[in-house]
Amino acid sequence: MDFKIQKAASSAADYTAPKAVTGLVYTKKAQKLITAGTATNGTMYYSLSKGESASWSTSIPTGTNVGTYNVYYYVEGDENHTGVGSKAAPIDSLEVKIILQTTNTDTGTADSQFGKLRLKAAKAGKTYITLSWTDTNNADGYYIYGRVCDGKKMGLIKTINSGDITSWTWKGLKKGTYYKMYVVSFKTEGTTKKILNTSKVIHTVTAGGKYGVAKSVKISKIGTKTISSQSNITATVKAKKTAQITASEVKGTLPIKRHVGIRYESSNTAVAKVSSKGVITGVKKGTCSIWVYAQNGVYRTIKVTVK
Repeated sequence: MDFKIQKAASSAADYTAPKAVTGLVYTKKAQKLITAGTATNGTMYYSLSKGESASWSTSIPTGTNVGTYNVYYYVEGDENHTGVGSKAAPIDSLEVKIILQTTNTDTGTADSQFGKLRLKAAKAGKTYITLSWTDTNNADGYYIYGRVCDGKKMGLIKTINSGDITSWTWKGLKKGTYYKMYVVSFKTEGTTKKILNTSKVIHTVTAGGKYGVAKSVKISKIGTKTISSQSNITATVKAKKTAQITASEVKGTLPIKRHVGIRYESSNTAVAKVSSKGVITGVKKGTCSIWVYAQNGVYRTIKVTVK
């Protein structure tokens, strides 16, 4: 007589479900999305997608990008017990979000840059501000953050899901009021967004009040060289030597209420650095650009050659 010993059936009582991690904020680094579950009579497997062809593992799934993740799980039984769920029909899924932390600084976060997006306030009326920027990384879209200039954190005011759009008008604003804004570019990867670049924070004012904005930036001198034309500005600096940029805002008929002064940025600090006061320091032979920009994002470019 033949006997067949069947595996004992497992149930929900034989495992503890994993839990979603909450409050995750984008850090540029991989973060664990869940806390591990347990299985008494088998092994728990996890995946960010379901199905036989999905990548299943006993390791805790991680995420780096901003967005929403779905973590699926099932229990594969041991030699004496059946499992619970399967690759094709997992026990359940957990929704986990990684959000992008906003800033309340007047200049921008530590990893923000001017040159990658060159965000500026292109136009302003009594109740609107039109922003424009440059796409240097073939983005799939942009997050735009903004708020009245009151020292508090900016909020997300617009998501643009197209890399072809590089301007946007913020409407319904108060006249004669200063606002601050910045832009984040991203690549879409499934249900998440890979962050590419974060602009510097810019400040501008709507029309109808007693303040205005810089119309342009003027470079009058670099070191001992007087700049007579504002087109194709160049400078030559020797390695380990310095040159002071003398720059000013060209304003209209109204005074400017400054939240930040003129700012400077180098496109390649391995070639030349520039200080917050506009002092260029040659590092090694090569060329780079230095952007000199006002608080509303209008700017001049200096092509620097280090010999």
